[in-house]
Amino acid sequence: MQDELPPDARLALQRGNLIEAIKIVRDRTGLGLKESKELVERHANAVEGEPAPQTDEWNRLLSGGAQGLPAEAIAALAQGRKVEAVKIVREATGLGLAESLKRVDEHMHGERGQSAPHGAFDPMAEPGRVPSGGGVKWLAIVLVVAVAAAVFFFVSA
Repeated sequence: MQDELPPDARLALQRGNLIEAIKIVRDRTGLGLKESKELVERHANAVEGEPAPQTDEWNRLLSGGAQGLPAEAIAALAQGRKVEAVKIVREATGLGLAESLKRVDEHMHGERGQSAPHGAFDPMAEPGRVPSGGGVKWLAIVLVVAVAAAVFFFVSA
């Protein structure tokens, strides 16, 4: 099942560059380091005569069974339903609550070396709006100038 690897990864594997093949698989699929390494090593062993990896395992890895999220969980997140997304991840993967929550949070915040598909969900975000926050800075500057002017006025009088 050598055709299941991205073409660039197959070429790197044929050249004997295992590390490059793993990097390519990680970049193309979004899998974690461990899963990418296992997949590439299985394909490398299949070239040497050992059985090739199963297609359903490859599909499980790509569909989010390894570190990603199931499509239903991603859809729930897109609608702002984080609790439902955690439940879906728990049911689909068999993980505990803490690990499922961690995976959902990682997906929302774009961890694992890649960004989240549509950025982190922010229900108050408005396109084109620049976040404010400079008011405190200007208040401090005005206060410092006023104190400096008062000191100068009273010292020179």
